[in-house]
Amino acid sequence: MRRLTLASLAVIFLHATIALAQSDRGAITGLVVDQQDRVIPGAAVALINTETNVPSAATTDESGSFHFPSLIVGTYELSVELSGFKTSVQQVSVEVGRSVALTVTLTPGDIAETVTVEAAPLALDTTTSDTGTTVTRRQILDLPVPLTGAMRNPLNFVVLTPGVSGSIPGAVPDLRLNISGAPAASAEVFVDGVPFADTSSSGNVSTNHPALESIGEFKISNNNYSAEYGLATGIVSFTLRSGTNQFRGNVFEYLQNDALNAQDFPSKARGEPQAPLKQNEYGFTLGGPLWLPRGLGPLSYDGHDRTFFFTSYSGFKFRPSANNPNLTTIPNRFREGDFSQLLGSQLHVPNPNNPSQLLPLVDPAGRPVFEGGIYDPTESRTVIGPDGQAYQIRDPFPGNIIPPNYAGLSAASQRIMQDFPQAQTDAVFNNFFRQTREVNDEERFVVKIDHNISPLQRLSGSLSLGSSRESNIGTLNELDAIENDAPSWQVRLAHTKTFSPNLLNTFVFGFLRDRFTQGPILPGPPLSELGFEGIDLPSGAPYPAIGLRNQNGIGGTTFSLVAQNRFVLSNVTTWVRGSHTLKLGGELRRLQRNDQSANAGRFAFEPTQTALGGVGFVNTAQGPVGVSIPTATTGNSVASFLFGAVDFSRFDIGATTAGYRWLTASGFVQDDWRVTRNLTLNLGFRYDVSVPRTEVFGRVSTVDPELPNPAAGGLPGAYTFYGDGEGRNGRKRIGDIDWKGFQPRIGFAYTPNAERGLLGRLFGDERSVLRGSFAITRPLGNDNLTNGIAGGLYAAGFNGVATVNRPGDVLGSAAYFWDDPYPGFQQPPITDPGLLIGNANPALISPEAGKMPTQINWSFELQRELPGGFLASAAYVGTHIYQVGLWQKPNQIAPDVAEQYRGAAESAGLPLNEFLNLPIGDPRVVASGLRPPFDTFGDLFGEGATAGQALRPFPQYGNIDNVMQPVGSASYNGLLTKVQKRFSNGLTMLLSYTFSKTLGTVDSFQGAFAGAQNAQFARSFQQDFYDLRSERSVTSSDIPHVLALSYTYELPFGPGKPLLDRGGIVGKLVGGWQVSAIHLYQSGRPLFLEYQAFGASNPHRANDGFSFRPNLVSGVPLINPSFDRRCAGPLPDTAGREPCQFYINPAAFVAPPAGEFGNAPKFFDELRARPYYNDDLSISKRTQITDRVVLHFQASAFNLLNRVVLGTGGSQMTIFNLAPQDLSPESLESSNTPFGIFTAQQNAPRRVQLGLKLEF
Repeated sequence: MRRLTLASLAVIFLHATIALAQSDRGAITGLVVDQQDRVIPGAAVALINTETNVPSAATTDESGSFHFPSLIVGTYELSVELSGFKTSVQQVSVEVGRSVALTVTLTPGDIAETVTVEAAPLALDTTTSDTGTTVTRRQILDLPVPLTGAMRNPLNFVVLTPGVSGSIPGAVPDLRLNISGAPAASAEVFVDGVPFADTSSSGNVSTNHPALESIGEFKISNNNYSAEYGLATGIVSFTLRSGTNQFRGNVFEYLQNDALNAQDFPSKARGEPQAPLKQNEYGFTLGGPLWLPRGLGPLSYDGHDRTFFFTSYSGFKFRPSANNPNLTTIPNRFREGDFSQLLGSQLHVPNPNNPSQLLPLVDPAGRPVFEGGIYDPTESRTVIGPDGQAYQIRDPFPGNIIPPNYAGLSAASQRIMQDFPQAQTDAVFNNFFRQTREVNDEERFVVKIDHNISPLQRLSGSLSLGSSRESNIGTLNELDAIENDAPSWQVRLAHTKTFSPNLLNTFVFGFLRDRFTQGPILPGPPLSELGFEGIDLPSGAPYPAIGLRNQNGIGGTTFSLVAQNRFVLSNVTTWVRGSHTLKLGGELRRLQRNDQSANAGRFAFEPTQTALGGVGFVNTAQGPVGVSIPTATTGNSVASFLFGAVDFSRFDIGATTAGYRWLTASGFVQDDWRVTRNLTLNLGFRYDVSVPRTEVFGRVSTVDPELPNPAAGGLPGAYTFYGDGEGRNGRKRIGDIDWKGFQPRIGFAYTPNAERGLLGRLFGDERSVLRGSFAITRPLGNDNLTNGIAGGLYAAGFNGVATVNRPGDVLGSAAYFWDDPYPGFQQPPITDPGLLIGNANPALISPEAGKMPTQINWSFELQRELPGGFLASAAYVGTHIYQVGLWQKPNQIAPDVAEQYRGAAESAGLPLNEFLNLPIGDPRVVASGLRPPFDTFGDLFGEGATAGQALRPFPQYGNIDNVMQPVGSASYNGLLTKVQKRFSNGLTMLLSYTFSKTLGTVDSFQGAFAGAQNAQFARSFQQDFYDLRSERSVTSSDIPHVLALSYTYELPFGPGKPLLDRGGIVGKLVGGWQVSAIHLYQSGRPLFLEYQAFGASNPHRANDGFSFRPNLVSGVPLINPSFDRRCAGPLPDTAGREPCQFYINPAAFVAPPAGEFGNAPKFFDELRARPYYNDDLSISKRTQITDRVVLHFQASAFNLLNRVVLGTGGSQMTIFNLAPQDLSPESLESSNTPFGIFTAQQNAPRRVQLGLKLEF
């Protein structure tokens, strides 16, 4: 039955398919009446494109209506004639994605007489319920658009429209667009009716966007677009320019140079030199009629009025550098084993019997526990605590200094430490300054041909070529330097056939190909040269990533080779019958992605392995009481590194090139029904079905939670391998097909008239439109694109993968010591269902990943035309999206299961979290009745064979990564307002203001970033797998207030202007000046506070230890009342902090009790980054050299006022474990903390850009 459904969709597609083909077009609809407002049937309507002389014709039907669908963007002359009436003539501008509605009034008289309608047609959209904004070519070319490390991008204009925001505004535009609150990477970008259809994420045009000079105009559709559109949460439609009957073109160059720029705030504060910066964009355009001279004989051709071409070339070169003062390498003293800078006072913790009282903490041996103490990870011993129980403890190093040549120090670490650059100061944080450099070369070429086969047939095609080549010199050094190359090819063809005045068909074909190669500039040495045994990477692989918590690491680049093809076929049949404009259509997308798996390795070091974990004691009035030693208060990641005590490691060996394939079929019907002259209903229905990711040879794998695992005594949860062959399950794909892609759309547009009703009296004279809508959309999310999930996460066994993870025992033991052989690595292929058992992180991808997210939109808008050519609107827009993939960690101990052992923990005199960390064979655990879940449990996990591990849902595994479970959701409510003026009287402008709130658990479709795209990987994971509701907060991209003003004003001087209307030299000097500007002001984004909890402090082994949150202290302000932005800036080289430096108030938070979840929200509505204010100004001069040659000079200043928007400078600012206890002098006197302090500049300093263009 399902195969029959797909076949039926294919038939629908072949006979009449989708109007997505028309996303680059506009339309004109009209009504012809006499002076008594009676409709006139049978009138002849002629339409001529004024730049190409291409004609179209129609006749009004019995209702007096006419319709010109699928029109190329441009200016047209419309004439209406009928015997007994004067001929009416007027000019009409057609914009992308917009239907111009006209009412033509004929006056009695001779048909030879002509009445020219001087007033421009209303700018109101009177026939659609779509909420969107069109940006014209004049705005695109005149407004200041900066070079920001890449070629000028037309998407920069999208954030000027209401309801749209980039995730993080700053020096480089953030084009992770959130349209009407929808998650990023879920919108789609169309060029000439063809979607980019990137296989990684919707709307991804980062390396292959069209050049600015090649764009005609574009429209952003926020929501409730017609049933013609789907598979995305928002639509951005660009049109490529077309040639005309006149040869026109230009040559241009835009440049920036550091000699013209201001210096960034952190570098200036540190007295560093200004970083060099040079970037240039240059090229040409040329368009006109296709003409071959007569001398070519039979090849000669004159394409005037028939065949036109347009071509554009843009090149870009970027040679930047940047001062980076916020880098942290291994501190100088730490290299010698001297960690005395970290040693603080004795820790105090709440009295369990009186939490408001803080008591000094001692270890089970009775020794004080000092903040920042370093403990020996190679030795432990058993002591009897004050409660009479036996405890394992580590011993601290006296004075916090590891003696030279101490037994157990790693030889591999000594070798690798040589690859870390030497700190330039003795500071613990921000101790290394480096001027980083990049190289970026881009090119774009496009040629477009428009051919009118006859007045009833038109053919259009374009070829776009692009390339992007980038490289850098790495962060701390060249060991993570990368280079990449991304060529692209795009072919678009469109054929339009008019069968009759009321029947038209448009067919579109698109083929897009991209190839992306990335690799290290400096390949890593053989791992044996670094001191590793038991594993290696192929020759040419990058240096393995060496990550040290709370500082910068080295290495870690990857090699990847991705080639993707996208085939798009679409067709629309438009049938106009009376007051109905009916469209029937569909689309077929075939996506291909060949992804060469990476060869890479990673080692992570944490404080845990050199910390004191487990139980400590406080002396209460009732006697000694055991408490958990607070997490991350002792130990240090560099100390763990010196011993080679690895916390986590993963190696991927790329043995295959994955061949991923997707197929999407769509069908729709749309009826735009003009019920009355003033009321139009937009009624639509759409159906999409997407076949999720399919690998050509079935080489994908995942944990099946129900499959018995022979390596774990038959417990459920084992790897299953797809495809045909021994040890494989015979199935083609992981994700199930979602057959529920039904999407109703309904909307209305009502134009009140002064003579009709209350609304007419309030908003009448046909100068207002009321519109409302409701729509359901199914965007391409989860496994219907890669959405950031590929490689080892998707094909373990077919590619080599090895992981080792911390055991999670009471001491916080190492995953392994890297001077020992790497444990458990096997060369691929492996089809063993027991793959990755033990303390590893296998991937679980549910068949539910095949679901497409569901988005529901609703809106109501009032649009009003104002005097002076202004158009104002105010709209309420609501959005709710659900079934978005979220990265989860399902191997957490269920709270009700853990609670069953609270009594046993109390009997043992331990907190529950400490009891769960006891070895499975401990007498106290045995007394509780808990036994190993399978025979080899103890041998498999070693020191990690604890009570807590045994209680996990899948005790044979460590953490499980469920990478795209469709449980995420987000809701948006927004007031979208704008005032827009088309160009007249020397002025064009767009003023938009958005007031909104976005709440949810996701704000991106991109895998590991889905839960919080601005909070860096692990922070986007759930705190508590069993409490998804607590994850709901304002999202990381919630921007409540956005005000954007853009305008261009021609100064009233010179020829044809009110002032100094003179010719000659004076006219050329004073004429042609204009001012353009963009002013953008918006709220800061919400901040996230990370609380790191390891070992027993990790509640129920919930995740990797990084996604927890602190507790809030009631009544204490989140923002430090003493904060003074004048105190912000780079951290000093010496210890000591001042209260005025802290933006975040550490006193507003407290660590949750060990083993419990924090109650702080995921993101704080009341605690945000600094507001973003920016003003860009451009002054330009157009000088007429001849009648057809104009020289255009433009000088632009970005961040004109050189405002400094303070930035975080990295994640250290929001890691609560680094926070001082309070802002008292005693806490800050010797503090090295970066917590809560703005150390960077989020925006760029003032930059000046010069441009010169010769137009002809």
